[in-house]
Amino acid sequence: MRTRISFVMPAFNAEAYVAEAIDSIEAQTCCDWELVVVDDCSTDRTAEIVASRAKDNDRIKLLRTAEPSGSAFLPRRIAIEAAQGEFVVAVDADDTIAPDYLDRLLAVQSATGADEVVALMVAYEHPHSPVTPWQAQQCADFVVRTGRECLRLTLDGWCIGLNGALIRRDLMVRAYGLYGDRPAYSCADELLTRMQLSLAEKVGFTSARYYYRSAPDSVTRRRARSRFDFLLNNLALLEYTRETYGAESEEYALAQSQNFHGMFEAYRTIRRGCYSRAELGEEVCGLIQTARQAVDFRLLKKRVSPRYHMLLRQRLLPVGPLLALIDRALRIKKNHIQ
Repeated sequence: MRTRISFVMPAFNAEAYVAEAIDSIEAQTCCDWELVVVDDCSTDRTAEIVASRAKDNDRIKLLRTAEPSGSAFLPRRIAIEAAQGEFVVAVDADDTIAPDYLDRLLAVQSATGADEVVALMVAYEHPHSPVTPWQAQQCADFVVRTGRECLRLTLDGWCIGLNGALIRRDLMVRAYGLYGDRPAYSCADELLTRMQLSLAEKVGFTSARYYYRSAPDSVTRRRARSRFDFLLNNLALLEYTRETYGAESEEYALAQSQNFHGMFEAYRTIRRGCYSRAELGEEVCGLIQTARQAVDFRLLKKRVSPRYHMLLRQRLLPVGPLLALIDRALRIKKNHIQ
């Protein structure tokens, strides 16, 4: 008989957390599951810990990548391709889920026929606080939306969190087909998530809790060129939403807004981190220039701050120093009000 649920877990140097993550899966009140862990060449005891758990529980399987991939994208894909379940649930090696988590997701899926069921992401350290305040508004039990509606909720800011979602495995396989041979950069999962939503006819919601742990050494905080990979993601979203929904669609306009705000995030990162051009390299500098050239000011005029719209449009002016002046003016204004 086919396993209904496959938990998939990429893991890299997670010895401090992986046993707790596995504990939370083994504690599920629903027992119709398997767990596929893919270790990405960890240099600590992660693989040893998982192997020991697999020895005691034949529902747990350990696979390993041939060489370090540098992100969770490839290990997660390997796990999904090896999974036997009708549905997959991705749980990161440093996160946990509540004991009734799977039962609650399956209840929504059974009642609605959803291709995907989205849960409430809460901070591990603060279990009563959604990772973003908008999630609590979206994740009411048994609410159903179209995949396209949900895609909009992920553009220019995540209003829903997709960690730990219950997803039809065949839908994930189709999403990988759409992803194609694009490079597996550090935040490639964010593009794949949106592609997967665009394929879903129905998405259900539940307030079941996925406990997310914010890693202090995550790629978004690390001093590295890969920190700017979100610009690649934004450019890919522009292409995908334009090709899928059209250049006049709300999805494309939101992707444009995301790319616009991403430009300022890149400039802030450079300024606050005091990155030199040599440290960034020609690849990152070229990426920033490409993202800036992709901005459609016509679509954005009424969607973004007029001040920032004007600033980015002055292509001959150095954006970094001007942005510093705006930030300083905003701080002065804030302090004056207080």
